[in-house]
This record gives sequence, C-alpha cells and structure tokens, in this order.
Amino acid sequence: MKKRILNYVIVLVIIATAMLTFTACGKTRKAITALEFEMKMEERGFAIYDVSANVAADAGEEALKTAIIAMNDSYQIDFYVLHSVEEAKGLFELNKSIFEEGKTGTATDEVSISEKNYNVYGVIDGDNYHYISYTDDTMILFTVASTYADEVKEIITELGY
Repeated sequence: MKKRILNYVIVLVIIATAMLTFTACGKTRKAITALEFEMKMEERGFAIYDVSANVAADAGEEALKTAIIAMNDSYQIDFYVLHSVEEAKGLFELNKSIFEEGKTGTATDEVSISEKNYNVYGVIDGDNYHYISYTDDTMILFTVASTYADEVKEIITELGY
C-alpha cells in the first residue's frame, strides 16, 4: 500500500514538473489594439493621427492594416497593425538592422529581447533613443531625443511593449 502511494506521488511530481517546464518555455504577452493605443496615448495628452491611408498610398495597400501616430510637442510614437506575425517580424528585423547599422561608438543602454510572441530592441545612441517592439501582428516604433528616454520607457511599460 505504501509503495503504491509512493509511486502515485512520484508520478504526480513528474507530471507537475513537466507541466511547469513546458509552460515556462518562452514568455508571451498580450498585444494591444489600435483603439487601446489611441485611448492610452490620448490620456497622456498626445494628439492621435490615423495615417493608414498615407502609408497605403506610399507603400501599397498590402503594407499594413493600420498606422497610428501619437504626437506631443517633443516626439511621436508610431503604432502599426500588420497583416501577420511574419510581416511584423520582418518589419522589426528591418528596422532593428537600420538602428544597429546607424549606431555610433556612444551607444549605451542597449536591450534586445526575443520571446515567444514578441521581440524588443532599444538603444540609446548619442543624442537619440531608438526603440522597436512587436507583439503578434502589432508594432511600436520610435526615435526620440535621449533626454526623453525615461519618459517613453514609462509609456512603453504602461502599454506593455
């Protein structure tokens, strides 16, 4: 009887360990919608512009679903909804390589994260803070003066990007 109970406990421990191992493989996060982005940025006093038609005219109808720009007196933050995760990954990699190629010798505070459904790249390079992040088929992108780095990091944290 004791042996049977011990075997049962061992099996339960193995199952629990396996479940924890498989669920902990790669973090995920929830993407926000364009409307959520607009509302949160308006709450912070940003002017919101839907530039989807402009992007479609410049890059073609299939470029992306939605392009929103949130602007204040000092900088802007772009939010995109793409047609697929693959397109978001591609646009992320393109912009990341542009940021990396443009780095000077003064690059600091560099972060690069790659998880299950999102990637992040940010770097303070001299006078500028470059940031790009995608989650699923959505993306946030900006370049701001490095003096605003702490302010935009707070915004990014609030947005979950």
